[in-house]
Amino acid sequence: MKIQNITDIEIEEAKRVMQKHVVAELNCKTGLEALYFCIASQATPWEKASRFVDSLRASCPENKDYFAHLTDKEVLKRESKNNQKKIRLRFHHQERFAPSADYFLASVNPQEIVNEVFLANYQTREKYVEQLNFVDYKTFSFWHLCLGGKNLATIDVHVRRRLATDFKFDIPEKYYTVERRPGKIKLISSHAGLFEEECPIIKIKKQQVTPQPNKTEYTKLENQMRDYFSQDPRFLYEGKTDMALVTTLLWWRGARRTDPNQTLLQGYNDQHSDPLPYGNK
Repeated sequence: MKIQNITDIEIEEAKRVMQKHVVAELNCKTGLEALYFCIASQATPWEKASRFVDSLRASCPENKDYFAHLTDKEVLKRESKNNQKKIRLRFHHQERFAPSADYFLASVNPQEIVNEVFLANYQTREKYVEQLNFVDYKTFSFWHLCLGGKNLATIDVHVRRRLATDFKFDIPEKYYTVERRPGKIKLISSHAGLFEEECPIIKIKKQQVTPQPNKTEYTKLENQMRDYFSQDPRFLYEGKTDMALVTTLLWWRGARRTDPNQTLLQGYNDQHSDPLPYGNK
C-alpha cells in the first residue's frame, strides 16, 4: 500500500477518533486522569481503562477536592482492586498508579508537568521515562497525545503491524505477532477417580504477549514514520508531521475498530459504545 492510497475519509475518521482521546481542558486533574488512563491501557482494551477512570470520578466524595482524590494512593489501590474484580483490570497488584500520584504531589506546580507533557519532545520523554515508574516510551507518547500533543508517536502492536504489512516498514515480525508465555497451572476443581481418589482438574492459562522495541528501535521507527508521512500534506500540522494523527490512523486500522463485532467509540455508533474518560470534573 502507498501513502496516496489512504483516503480522505479515513483521515477524517482518524481525526474524529483522535479528538475523542484528547482532554477537554488542560489542567492537573485532567492531566493526571489521562496518565492513569494510559497506564491502565497497557496491554488492555481502552474500555477497561475508561471504566477505571470513571470509577475514580464516581468514588470522589462531594466535599473532597478531586486532585486530592486522584493523588490518594489508598483510593487508587482500592479502585484498581475493585476494577480487577469487575472488569479484570490488569496489574492491580503492582500499584502502578502510585508513582504517578507521588510525582504530581512532589511537584511545586503540577500544572507545569501537564504543560511540559503537552509540548513534549524526545528529551522530555526521556526524562519522564527515567523518573516515572511504569511509564515507558509508548505510555508517555500516548499521554502526550491525550493532552493534545502532536510531536510523538504511540507505537503499539497494532501500529507496528500496519506499518509492516501495509507500508512495508522493515520491522521484525516478533514485534507485531502474538506469542504465548509458558502456561500457568491452576487447580480449578477436582472429581472422584476410578478408585474414589481425588483427581484434580487443571487449567493451563497462557498469556498472550508481544515483545516491545527497545529505546533505540522505538526512536528509529518513530523517525521513519515522521519522514515517511511528511510526504503527504494531509499529515502535516504547522509544517511538521502530525504524529498523533499518524498514530491514530494506524491504530484505527490495526485494531479493526470499524469491525461491527468490536466495541465502537462514542459518537461513531452510540448504541454500542462506552464514553472516554474526559471532560471537566
